[in-house]
Amino acid sequence: YISTSSPRLAKKGAFFMGSPLFYIVIALIAVSYFLADRLLARGAKLRGDVKRTRNRKANKVARMRLKQAQLYMKENLHTPFYEELHKAMLGYVSDKLAIQFAEMQRDTIRETLEQKGAGEENIESFMTLLDDCEMARYSQSGGAGAMAEQYEKAMETISNLENRL
Repeated sequence: YISTSSPRLAKKGAFFMGSPLFYIVIALIAVSYFLADRLLARGAKLRGDVKRTRNRKANKVARMRLKQAQLYMKENLHTPFYEELHKAMLGYVSDKLAIQFAEMQRDTIRETLEQKGAGEENIESFMTLLDDCEMARYSQSGGAGAMAEQYEKAMETISNLENRL
């Protein structure tokens, strides 16, 4: 049977498109996109900042080197102990203060520590420890001195510098 009368078309309920909820959802999607874009761009910028990353991880790297030095101390290996202690101290300052290894001279280290406000006592402790390490590494005696005392002094000096810087 084919109907010949005109059809009765009527609206049945409301459509989602064009409703206030539709526009709210579209706005939330747009805002979410822009927030995610900003956060991801900021994260990429922070990951790309090598100086800041080295500064942040300086203490962790120094602690790892000091643990290695502690193992050498337990095995009573003088030369490797002092080498690792020396590397830990210089590496910490290099990473924390963004000093290149080519510029790692005593005067540069001292000036940079003074500029950053490390405190005279911490600077002297650091310089004395560097001198002790160099003396033990390059002297004829082989550095059979008080390794435990110098290890503790290194831990204390790095902790103090971390707190001040």
